[in-house]
Amino acid sequence: MNKINLLLSFLCLPLLVVAQGVFPLVSPSGKMNADIRAGEKNVEIDLFANGEKVVTAKTLQFSLDENILKGNWKVVDQKRKSVDQTWQPVYGERSVVTDRYNEVELTLQSDENWKEMVLSVRLYDEGLAFRYA
Repeated sequence: MNKINLLLSFLCLPLLVVAQGVFPLVSPSGKMNADIRAGEKNVEIDLFANGEKVVTAKTLQFSLDENILKGNWKVVDQKRKSVDQTWQPVYGERSVVTDRYNEVELTLQSDENWKEMVLSVRLYDEGLAFRYA
């Protein structure tokens, strides 16, 4: 009986991951990766370096002065892109700067007032950046 329960648990695990809304992201070199979980009221980001968890950001809660962020949020769209380019700064230590990252852009929508918000997460070989718009 215990073996059957264990087997069913492992078979249902992928369904739980999809239901929670996990969006994986890998750095260009593959040395870092992140799991972005979009929940109903917040977003959590787990950052891993060389397979070891470095940090978990659990404080990405949606709160503003205006009460526009009502209801539960769900991901309605996702876009991914990879960038590998160089640019020349006007002033600085280096004459050429390399800009390499992978990005996922999640469009979140409230189920109460249908407002939308875009969360962009970039994963570089050196770290992670995110922004709300």
